[in-house]
Amino acid sequence: MLLLLAIPTLARTITVTNCDITTSEVGSLPWALEEAKAIFLPEISIIEFNIPTTESGYITTEAAGVGFWRIQPTEPLVLGRDSIEIRGSTQAQNQGDKNPYGPEIEIDGSGFTETLPLIKIADNNKCTIEGLVINNSKSHGVSLFAGNINQVRNCYIGTKATGEAVSQNAGDGIWIDRSEDNQFTGNLVSGNAQNGIELINSTYTRISDNIIGPNRTGTAAIGNGGHGLYIYSGAQYQYVAPENTLAFNGGDGIRIDGSTTHYNTLTQNSYFSNTGWGVRLTNSANDAISYPIIETSEVYSASNQLFVQGSGPVSSTIELLKVETPEAEARGEGKKSLGFAESDEAGNWFVYLSTNEAQAGDKITALATDHKGNTSEFAENQTTMAKIFMSRPDGMIGLQSDGSDYAGENIFNLTGNNQEKDKTIYLGQALEYYIKINNAGNVSPESMTLTGTGSSTDWKIYYYDAKSGGNDVTSQIVGSGLASPALTPGASFEVRMVVQSTGTTVSTKEIYITAASVPSPTRKDVVRCITTAEPSTVSDRYSFEISIPSTCEAQREFKITLTAKDPVGQVTTEVSGRTYLSVDAGTISLTSLESTEFSDDGIFNGWLSLSNVGIRTLTVRNDYIAGTTSAQIEVLVPQEVAAGGLARFGPNPYNPSSGQNAVFWYWLNEDKETSIFVFDAQGGLIWRQVYPAGSMGGQSGVNAVVWNGKNNFGEVLENGIYLYRIAQGNKSIYKGKLIILK
Repeated sequence: MLLLLAIPTLARTITVTNCDITTSEVGSLPWALEEAKAIFLPEISIIEFNIPTTESGYITTEAAGVGFWRIQPTEPLVLGRDSIEIRGSTQAQNQGDKNPYGPEIEIDGSGFTETLPLIKIADNNKCTIEGLVINNSKSHGVSLFAGNINQVRNCYIGTKATGEAVSQNAGDGIWIDRSEDNQFTGNLVSGNAQNGIELINSTYTRISDNIIGPNRTGTAAIGNGGHGLYIYSGAQYQYVAPENTLAFNGGDGIRIDGSTTHYNTLTQNSYFSNTGWGVRLTNSANDAISYPIIETSEVYSASNQLFVQGSGPVSSTIELLKVETPEAEARGEGKKSLGFAESDEAGNWFVYLSTNEAQAGDKITALATDHKGNTSEFAENQTTMAKIFMSRPDGMIGLQSDGSDYAGENIFNLTGNNQEKDKTIYLGQALEYYIKINNAGNVSPESMTLTGTGSSTDWKIYYYDAKSGGNDVTSQIVGSGLASPALTPGASFEVRMVVQSTGTTVSTKEIYITAASVPSPTRKDVVRCITTAEPSTVSDRYSFEISIPSTCEAQREFKITLTAKDPVGQVTTEVSGRTYLSVDAGTISLTSLESTEFSDDGIFNGWLSLSNVGIRTLTVRNDYIAGTTSAQIEVLVPQEVAAGGLARFGPNPYNPSSGQNAVFWYWLNEDKETSIFVFDAQGGLIWRQVYPAGSMGGQSGVNAVVWNGKNNFGEVLENGIYLYRIAQGNKSIYKGKLIILK
């Protein structure tokens, strides 16, 4: 049975009703893929399943209480067009949940005679494979080549339909090459002969919530023969997080290889019982980032606090993990993510964690991820020791003398992140900050030492030992430190800092204030403030150079580069205030930028889109420069829109009694008031609707206007041929015929 539904959201549904494997059999999956390819873009082709239990492919012999439908193609199932979605989960929606342990539809490649992947996406984008069991391929389970913005989710790849036993694909579970911005979520990828997932020369892949190596419950070994995840040959900017389980694989949990393979981030995953390492970097992959070193791991049972301290790559995020017992390796693998620390500019870090997960005797390991997104191998394990007394300074900073805006309470790190204040002043002005140090430990009494950043070119810094008045203690704080009074647990002391701008040009002063325990000087907390001094009047100290392509498609992102240059044409880093982007007609997706969005070398790289077709002028201005910079770009109608026709009506013929609406679909080059007219064969007006500029029906780009087949008096039209006209003012921009057939 064929079901083709006209959906106002420009999607069409094709239903698979049998397990046949020929394209000539209506209702088969190969037939549905051919039908999907024939639908004009931008409509989405949705393949759903509604196969009865009377089909010969219905299997009930694999496990008690389990039923599923087996489709055994003899050649690859190819998603041969953009925007094809295979939704296997619809089988359970339509026929009831026959397999309580996994998907209802199995794609079995045992009938192949050639070494080819079972499901293939090549040179196509925005496709989805969902809710399938994919096994017994002579090659890879899923092959993705040169495809972008695709998804594979909630599939079992390399296992039986129960997810408890191997049904091996002879290659990788999922193989990806030269592709960008794809997502793999919620899959079971185990039992494959080679790697679970292999990523080659691809970028911006998101891998989350997958089980790679264990059974569906994550407890038993049905591992992949190679690595759980293999990233190599120039693959960059992968984001493997969160909640992936990588265990029982024949190689490493994750292997990242190659001197051009960088910026791959791994976080909040679980690694255990892999034959190789949990994470391994080879041949200078991920910028050869060094792994962190754990120097101390202490648990304070009375306060339920875990303190971990160490060193590692500078300015990096350190993830702490508990090691699965009994892992024998000295480094890795971390099964349970416990929390995060941040290393300072010297590479030092520490963290207090409130957790019941780690006890005395447990082993702790760590991963480091630098500011570029490179994640390291695991640290050497550190055994946790039990302690009673805990020194814990807690620093806070604010701008209000009454302490109402203090930031940093119960936040502890060496970087000042999340416990900071930022403020912009005019050149020559002064600003006061207030610093509070609390004894958040259980040592009583305990003294703290306060040290801070001092004066520099264009800036004077003063410290006082009271929130108003008080003694000038600048020499102590910028020197060996100012000792606080002895503080009982919960007690605190406060100081004041004055920041004075003395320069004549825009500059920024970053100040760090460190509180350290006197008896345990490695126990510290750092707060910071960032003060920027700017002129009170506009000047022309820099201008922008705009780099954009000569053409783009409407409502499609293109890359823009803004480079700030000084009056002599040299690149400058002094970008201040807010930068604004505008276009002469239509809308622009990116309208403003903060100065922090420019890189350290004064360059912004980003993406934007424009709505209106034609030669458009893009203008850039800034709060602190008088002039503007402009560039032109030709905005074109998207290729798939032009190929499918700029206006159409459907379904055509249309039955108003079907309970479904029809859709007038058309493209507008700009926001403008637009009218739709429907006439009978004699030219009599029977229906008219006006759509304001910018609303659906009068907006630039795609418009999809719903109509119920009734005239202006609410009467359903009689069978016949009618004419429609889409107009702006007195000008008709589209014309066509529609048929009413009840």
